[in-house]
Amino acid sequence: MRARLHSLEGHSVSLWDVEHAFWWKSQQQSVIITEGAPQKPIVTGKDSLPGLPEGYVPPVVSILPLLAVNDEQVAKLCEQIGRSVEKVFEERIAILFKMFGFVVEALGQGYGRMPDGIAISPENHYAIIFDAKVRKDGYSLGTDDRSIKDYIVTHSERLKYQGVKTIYFMVISSSFRGDFDETIRTIRIETDVRDVVFVEVQALLTILERKLRDPQYTLGASGLQRLISSSGMLTNADVLEYFG
Repeated sequence: MRARLHSLEGHSVSLWDVEHAFWWKSQQQSVIITEGAPQKPIVTGKDSLPGLPEGYVPPVVSILPLLAVNDEQVAKLCEQIGRSVEKVFEERIAILFKMFGFVVEALGQGYGRMPDGIAISPENHYAIIFDAKVRKDGYSLGTDDRSIKDYIVTHSERLKYQGVKTIYFMVISSSFRGDFDETIRTIRIETDVRDVVFVEVQALLTILERKLRDPQYTLGASGLQRLISSSGMLTNADVLEYFG
């Protein structure tokens, strides 16, 4: 894959191109197995497939884990189209929430001390105020707890006026470092937020895969809301274990 990307230097390559390249690579790992029958490639002209792709997550968001760690090749493509990795990551997170079925208010860069967006589930009367963080080595809280409290205070009254009964705050990144317990406790005491959740972006993609495979999987208490209704970290391993 790296060699292929280097061979494209000097030509016009869009972020769309690399998304589909990474998607194609990932789909080569998914094969439909027929019990008792050896797998044979599906021949299509010059190329061959190891099997029929099974993944449901589309390229526009499947590239999120690479954006989250500021992958070198993806960063170059963002630079070519005049966009920062951080901005593209924010936008794709908003798209991800829309795919789940949320009503999304995109905020983010250019709006001062604001979260990146708000995802609202009107039928379930809850909202997620979210912040997307690009980190190669994982996100650590630092002094962001003050900003988080400001985000919640700024938007909670309006959200309640709109009929939102429960508010969650979510930080989305590649991974997380450090202890968040004291910060979570303080935020829950000093604001109207129900839970503060630090979510690996791959965990959200795993949940989306479940949602796309099973249209009956809801955003409510029996579905996604159950997974975020516990303050702390939510890793992809947690989600895989939950789904069994």
